[in-house]
Amino acid sequence: MFATAVGVACISPADFDLLTFDELDAIIGRVRMNEDQSEQMHWERSRQMAYLIAGPYLKRGTTLKQFWPMPWDKADKELKPASSMHRILQQIST
Repeated sequence: MFATAVGVACISPADFDLLTFDELDAIIGRVRMNEDQSEQMHWERSRQMAYLIAGPYLKRGTTLKQFWPMPWDKADKELKPASSMHRILQQIST
């Protein structure tokens, strides 16, 4: 944990000694989230390049997500559109 907090999160050893466990957990969680987002960006770039290269050989109308599904595409489907969320919040508030 010390190496992660000090090296990746750019925390000095003196500041590391003053952190509570909750603060340390939040910092490490944010560092991991940033790493995950960076990795996802790299995979998205690879997927887009492969889609463009294979484009002439794909059936007409094949989408990027159909061509190369990624785990986070499924998470996008589970999110409700903003309009339905707004309607749900209105129903709850009345």
